[in-house]
Amino acid sequence: MIDFTDRLLPMLRGHVFHMTSLSSFRQIELDGFIDTNEHLKHETPFGFPSSYGRKKGYVCLFDLRDKADEDIESYHHRLMFAPPSGLGRVVVYLFLSDAGFRELIDEQDAIQDVGEHGSRDWVPCLECWFPRRIPYSLIDSVLPIDIQNEATAEIEVANKPLHRIASPLRIQEIC
Repeated sequence: MIDFTDRLLPMLRGHVFHMTSLSSFRQIELDGFIDTNEHLKHETPFGFPSSYGRKKGYVCLFDLRDKADEDIESYHHRLMFAPPSGLGRVVVYLFLSDAGFRELIDEQDAIQDVGEHGSRDWVPCLECWFPRRIPYSLIDSVLPIDIQNEATAEIEVANKPLHRIASPLRIQEIC
């Protein structure tokens, strides 16, 4: 499993991103948008088929811009960033461009929407939403991770820059 704190977290910090499987990513490339998944056509990686965002018809995202270390530490285990269940061997992180930020719905908006005692089926402090399909043009770059090999997955991506993580240092290489 990829070391979340040392290797993956630094690449996610400062970004708003969507996570998906390789097969769903291929569909996003074909369709030209990230769908809302309100009808559960795609995987539900975190086991929340009736989450707030999905029920509202939103695209679920994670916002690691300006988040306190304590918030990330408290909730990253709930997210199961590496590997999220249900996404398979390759997990693709799609980074939202700055142009999409103005439409984001944050946790405070969600709390106002559900009321003081409403159901809060989301990841506190980290989850946010886009109120409609996200056009692929609002995706700045992608990070495909091969969970099993703990490295950047070697996949073809059309028209988007790829982020890469360094190869893991294995004990055998040190000896």
